Amino acid sequence: MGKSILCPYCYQKFDNNSIEVECDNNATNMSGELVCKKKRNEKFSKHWGNDLETHHIYQPKLGMFSFLTSYKPKPEKCPQCGGMSQKFVCPNCNNWLPKEMVEKGAEIISVIGGPASGKTNYIVTLIQQMKKYGNKLGLAITPQQVGRNKEEFTSKKYEKARENIFDFKMPVPKTAVAKHEIPWILRLESFTTGKAVYLVFYDTAGENFKDSESIKKNARYLKESKAVICVLDNLSVKKIKKVLEANEIENNDIATPFDETLTALETFQTN
Repeated sequence: MGKSILCPYCYQKFDNNSIEVECDNNATNMSGELVCKKKRNEKFSKHWGNDLETHHIYQPKLGMFSFLTSYKPKPEKCPQCGGMSQKFVCPNCNNWLPKEMVEKGAEIISVIGGPASGKTNYIVTLIQQMKKYGNKLGLAITPQQVGRNKEEFTSKKYEKARENIFDFKMPVPKTAVAKHEIPWILRLESFTTGKAVYLVFYDTAGENFKDSESIKKNARYLKESKAVICVLDNLSVKKIKKVLEANEIENNDIATPFDETLTALETFQTN
């Protein structure tokens, strides 16, 4: 029996013996055409709501030992072009998953809060501090290259946002509402043991957190999270607002009122 894996994209659980592989062969023939031609990927396209193409998707050859224990990720031969690939994808949505995550799973942490509460800024700052001080804990922290394209890789998103906050002293632009959230995936490796674990951070747009129905629809991953961090803007607390008003201090804060966020969380807990 394989290990149960939770996909950080579609939130579906699957046995890692049922993992699939996407061919990673970008070689071309004399005519300049791809040796392993790309075609529309139904699962991938359905998940993202776009017409998206990938190389050939296939299942790895499993020996009897894998069925009795669990699949150990290794280079697999593409039956279409003969190329070797270690690009593993979820069998339900065909999103790319890191090799070690396929073997060992991941720890999921959700970061939630109302619109304009600073969730993305919090995540970026947290990653920056982990990278800065991780060596003191004997840990190497690496944002992963996982996503549909290079612009969506955690490493790319992090560098762009880190530059905004720490170099230009500007907040990260507001998270856009999307059909599916793109997770931030980090690899934590121990200097001592050489073992690694994966942390998956979800940064959902605040509009997806406006009430319990939206939470149910857009943030199913909350139920699967090992931890939930709720980001609240101090200026959204009524008492603080009143103190500022009484002292004639201008407050242009646009974050969701604290009461609304608290009500949404409480309602979600009871459903």
